[in-house]
Order: sequence, then C-alpha cells, then structure tokens
Amino acid sequence: MKTKDLKTEFLLMLTILSIFSIAFSTIAIPFSSKDDRDRVVPTTTPTTIPRCTDSDGGKNYSVKGTLRTKYGVEIADQCINRSSLREYYCEDDGGVGMVDYTCTYACSDGACIFESECEKHGGVCIYWQDDCPEGYEDSGYRCISKSEKCCIPVRDFVDVTVMPEVRYASLGEKAIYKINIKDKHPLLRYGYLEGCVVNETYRCPNIYYIYKLSVSGLPFPTDYIKEIKIYQGDSRTVELIVKPEYIGRFYFTVTATQINNETVSDSDSATLIVNGYINCDEACRSRGYEYGVCRTSCMSDERNIGRGYCKQFWYNEPSVLENTTDVIQKTAYMEAGIGKTEKIPEYYRPVYCCCGKKELTIKVWTNKKTYGSGENVMIYAKVLYTDGTYGEAEVYGTITRPDNKREHIYFRQICSVKEMENILKTKNETTKIQKEVICNAERCIPQCIYVANYRKTDTPGMYRITVTATTPDGKEAKTGTYFYVREPLITCNEYCQSLGYHYGTCKTRCNENEYDAGSRYCYEAIYPPFHCCCGKITPPQPPGE
Repeated sequence: MKTKDLKTEFLLMLTILSIFSIAFSTIAIPFSSKDDRDRVVPTTTPTTIPRCTDSDGGKNYSVKGTLRTKYGVEIADQCINRSSLREYYCEDDGGVGMVDYTCTYACSDGACIFESECEKHGGVCIYWQDDCPEGYEDSGYRCISKSEKCCIPVRDFVDVTVMPEVRYASLGEKAIYKINIKDKHPLLRYGYLEGCVVNETYRCPNIYYIYKLSVSGLPFPTDYIKEIKIYQGDSRTVELIVKPEYIGRFYFTVTATQINNETVSDSDSATLIVNGYINCDEACRSRGYEYGVCRTSCMSDERNIGRGYCKQFWYNEPSVLENTTDVIQKTAYMEAGIGKTEKIPEYYRPVYCCCGKKELTIKVWTNKKTYGSGENVMIYAKVLYTDGTYGEAEVYGTITRPDNKREHIYFRQICSVKEMENILKTKNETTKIQKEVICNAERCIPQCIYVANYRKTDTPGMYRITVTATTPDGKEAKTGTYFYVREPLITCNEYCQSLGYHYGTCKTRCNENEYDAGSRYCYEAIYPPFHCCCGKITPPQPPGE
C-alpha cells in the first residue's frame, strides 16, 4: 500500500511539472534594467526571423565591413590582391551577394584606398631613394607603397605669436610679454623611425627642433630665452621682459628661426608705450579687445570705458544736439568788451570710448516701403566692421515673394563718388539713404555701397529680403528687411463694371436702386468719405399710344 501511494504521488508531481513547463513556454520575461529583473511581465514571445546584416551598409568599397548571414556565419570584406576588393553584401531576399571591385588606387585591409595620406596633404609619392623635386621637401606622411616616400610643398613650419599686441608701462616698471612658438612640421608616425612607438593620434616623442629667438626694435635691456627646444607638433610659451629707460612708443619684432635651417622662420610684432598718451583704441587693446572707437553711445555688444580717452566737442547752440537726453551744459566766460565779461552757455553731448571685438556687419534698406504693382524696387546695402572700417565683400541675397517663391538677387558694388551722389539726388529716393551715406567732393562714407534692383512686383503682399555678405577671408554677415506691394488701383467705375453693373460713381450717398461698394475705390481725401455706387441704366419706356 505504501509503494502504491508513492507511485501515485510521483505521477501527480510529474503531471504538475508538465503543466508548468507548458505554461512557461508561452511566457517571456523582459528586463528593461537591473531593477526590473524581479518583475515578470507575461507577453507572447514574437517570432524572430533570422536576417542578413552588413556592418558597412552594403556595397561600401571604402570601409571594411563584416557580413553576418541569417545562419550566424560572419564573412568579412577582403582584398584579393593589391588592387582588387571582394565586397560582400546582403541581397533583398536575405541572401548573400558578392562582387569583385577594382580599386582606383589600391586595396588594403578589406577596403579600397582612394587617396594616400601623402596626397591628402597635397604631397607626391616618389621612390624612397630619389630626391624631392624643387619646392618640395621630405615629410613623414604615408604613401601606399612602402618603397615610396612623401614629398610635400615647402611651407611655414613654425608660428610665432607675441601677446599682448600693445602694453603700457612707466619708467622703472617692467613690461612682460608672452611669446608662443608653435612647431608645425608634419608629424612622423609610427613605423618611420625606430623606437618611435605611438599611435596615429600622438606625435613621435623622439623628434624635436631647436629654434633661435631674436628681438629687434627695442633700445632697452631685454631678458628672454635665446634658444628653445620644441618637439614636433608641440608649442612652448616663454616670457620677454623689457626694462624701459625713457619715454616713447616702441614697435618691436620677435623672430624664431630653426637652427641648421634658416628657411624655417616666423615673426610677430608688438608695441610698447612708455608713459605715452593713451587714445581710445590703445586703451581698449590693452584690455584685450580688438578695437576702440569714440561714439556718443556704445553698441550693445561693446564695453563703455568712459570719456577719458575721447576728445569732447563743445557747441554754443543746443540746436546742434537735437533729440539728445544726455546733453551737458557748462558756463564759459568770454570777453564782451574792454574790462567786461559775460556768461556764454556751452553744450556738448558726451563721447565715450567703446571697446569691442571686430566683427563684420551688413545693413540693408529699400528706397521705399510700399510699391505699386510692377514698380521697380531699389535695394541698398553697406558692409562695415564694428570698428567703423569699410569691409570689402561679395553681397548676394534672396527675395521670398507673397506666394512663398524664392528668387535670387545680386548686388553690384558702387565706389564712385559721382555715382553715389547721383543716387542721393534721385527724386524717388527717401531720406533713408541720406542718413546711411555721406558724400563730399572727394569721398563718401562708407567708401562703397552695394545696389540691386528687383522688378517682379506683380503680386500684392509682403516681400521678405535676406542679404548675405562674405569677405575674402571667410567672414560672413547676414541681415534682412521687407517691403510691400499694394493691389493695383482701380476706379469705382472699373470695379462696378467688373461686377456686371453699367456704371460706378463716387458720391456721399447711394440711391435706392444702386449697390453701395464702400469707400475703398474712392480716393478723394475728404470726410466723410465718398461711397462707390454701382448701378444699371434702365432704358426709357416707349410712349403710350
């Protein structure tokens, strides 16, 4: 009896385990994070269909890829020989495709090389025992063949910077400058020099150059390092200490020359002012800014350092300073006759020294803000730096019409004083250009302006203008403006006839048998305004018999 009970109990346990096994075969337990592993979310396990994947995205001959088949087998792209590549890719049906591709330059490590490191840097590869051609010198950049070396054009291999550009000092006070010397020789990579074991990112620590420093233009004692060792691609900063002995302004130059190769050299200049008069520009540059100008009000991105560096102008009549809130008045005493004096008030608007960073700006405007349909639009632009100097630039732009279509506009440069004066005298021009451009018999400020015209004003609405200025050194400035084109003007009679009436007339009140179209088409400037009255002509009735 006891044996039978044990057998029954064993069969019962086996049944329960089978039920649990079937239940758990339809349950997936996802883990979104380590903290979720104690939480079981029953979901139906989706059926995953094996598919083909390629790490380089398909037929990508410049990148070595690894293909994984739907059965889990991995196949990498490989070079058949020095110029041919066997590229593997996934077919649309999930199968494996293969193509043999002839590289334009060479094949290396499962990918085509379309340009060597030497060619990327403007160099040429020659046989390693040959001399580089004239104007070229040996470098450490790689060529495809190990039997070739790279020759690159001779260029500046060192850069010198003196900081600050201007420094002020008093007699007996030391003036200290920082001299930064940066080596710009091509970096020699691992494999070119024995014992130079670094990766592609870092310089070879075994290569260095010695530069000789010299200072010219200073008549005082100076203290600085005469020779400095710099590893390839590295830079060092040293001090130049000047001990001024008398008052004046001194412009000097610091030069770094590579020892044993005087063709590798660079220099930079700076200014020392000893107890000299400081103007606005000098005061701003001594504080680390790029310029300083005197203005009656500084711009939002400029720093105001006060009136002490700018000349103040006084006027005897306040009318010269209209619309000015910061006019200052003082009383001057002048001779009114023999033995007599009288008080004469004088006025001036303070002029401040404004410091800032030199940036390119562009200003654009049109000769009017509202135009009729088909009327020509004149667009003007001037390009200046924030310090007030003229900027030479290429100016172009786009116009976005009311129907959202875009059209390009191109500006021509005008620098002739006579031509600019003719524009200022044009009858249709507003006073806007007279505020932006000032000319006399010899020159105009600014030196040049840019002009474009636009004729396609056939659609009423707002036209948005975007204008860009680009300088030869790559600086860019952008701005915009807009103008309106009004709907074509039609008379009351034309409008009424377009509605099917026989006539239209403007009067203070319409008759009972007339349609009142409002005052929009009546342009007489009176009050109350006229109304446009539309009507039909009724033919006369024949006389009765």
